[in-house]
Amino acid sequence: MTLGVRHRLTAARQTENGMYFTDGETEVLLPKSEIPADWAVGVEADLFLYRDSEDRRTATRLEPLLQRGEIGLLEVADVNAAGAFVRWGLRKDLLIPRGEQSEALRPGQKVWVVVLCDESTDRLFGSTKLAGAFHRDLAVFETGQEVTIQVWRSHPVGWSVIVNRAWQGILYKNETTENLRPGEEKRAWISALRDDGKIDVRLRPQGFEAGNPDAEERILSALKLAGGRLTLTDKAAPEEIRRLLGLSKKSFKTACGTLGRKGLIRWDDEALILTKANES
Repeated sequence: MTLGVRHRLTAARQTENGMYFTDGETEVLLPKSEIPADWAVGVEADLFLYRDSEDRRTATRLEPLLQRGEIGLLEVADVNAAGAFVRWGLRKDLLIPRGEQSEALRPGQKVWVVVLCDESTDRLFGSTKLAGAFHRDLAVFETGQEVTIQVWRSHPVGWSVIVNRAWQGILYKNETTENLRPGEEKRAWISALRDDGKIDVRLRPQGFEAGNPDAEERILSALKLAGGRLTLTDKAAPEEIRRLLGLSKKSFKTACGTLGRKGLIRWDDEALILTKANES
């Protein structure tokens, strides 16, 4: 049984220490403290495998924040001579050895971590060295597929994001007007699978804005971020509107007409302006 991932296992026998679960070949102990009163031999359960505080292979019903091979933002709980320990949802914190730290870590700090396994010792550990940690096989994806992204860090063209906790992606500036924060998680859709193993994503399905479901909100958000004034008019090029707002020109004009009738925006010869009543 592979350490660091969840397995569907069957209870084979019960002892004073707990219940032993098997995959048909190997057994692993689920501690007594985690066994519901109505469980008996033969019950099936999804269990995560790791090593406990006594370095024994152990099963748990707890859900770790990250599984083996996954990347996420974790908080440093403690630091000692062995390295840094980060909270990841289990009773035993995850060790990031000093040699796996891209910089010295301190308690309370939140850091991007990938969960790895030392094959020679069969022990899980964390690393903040992410450069070689991202998966590159894109065969499991297709354009238009919905994924989960985590905002990683700023990028010259937008944001670097982590797709499904394991792949590296790019969210372009024209795809959002939000103030994104590192670690923020969002639904996204794949717009392109790249030859370099990265994934281009957008925050709405292809063609979503054509129906104008949130164009008004996006325009108001962009105006507020710009201080109440955007250098856009109804004669703006479609490419400029899409770059700034991620909207088609048709959606933009329709939404602006609605916002204008509501008294929330107005035009002058050079810009779209947020009305005083709506600036707060």
